[in-house]
Parts: sequence; structure tokens; C-alpha cells
Amino acid sequence: MSVTPAVPPDPSWIDELSDEQCKEIFWLYVESPDEFLNAHPAPLLGAAMRYALRAVFADQHARAPRPRAIAEGPAGA
Repeated sequence: MSVTPAVPPDPSWIDELSDEQCKEIFWLYVESPDEFLNAHPAPLLGAAMRYALRAVFADQHARAPRPRAIAEGPAGA
């Protein structure tokens, strides 16, 4: 079973993340998170994570086919 998060269609939500929320995301993905997070100021970590999220968002939206609206009908119709 997979879960697909409800991601808004535009990246404006990324800029709304606080530096502390960005630090929480880093905590999930870096080795020795406490050491890493204590070595860098929160504003720098926040800016870096928002930059990375915007890049991932842009890449995934550039490559992924857009879902068709129900009113458009099935693909190829």
C-alpha cells in the first residue's frame, strides 16, 4: 500500500515553511542530525531546505504527466 500526499499544485507552501520546520526535515535525512543541525544556523538550514524542496518540486512537476480532470474524460478520448 502506498500513500500519496496531497501536495498543492504550486510551490508557494515551500516558502511558508519555518526554519524550524526545515530543520525537522533535515533531521529525517542526515546522519548524526544533532551534530549537523548544531553546526549550522537555522536561517541557513531553512534557506537550503526550501531551495532543495523547490528544485525537487520543479523536477517532479516537469517530468510527471499531469492528471486529467474528470471533465476532460479518459486520456486519448
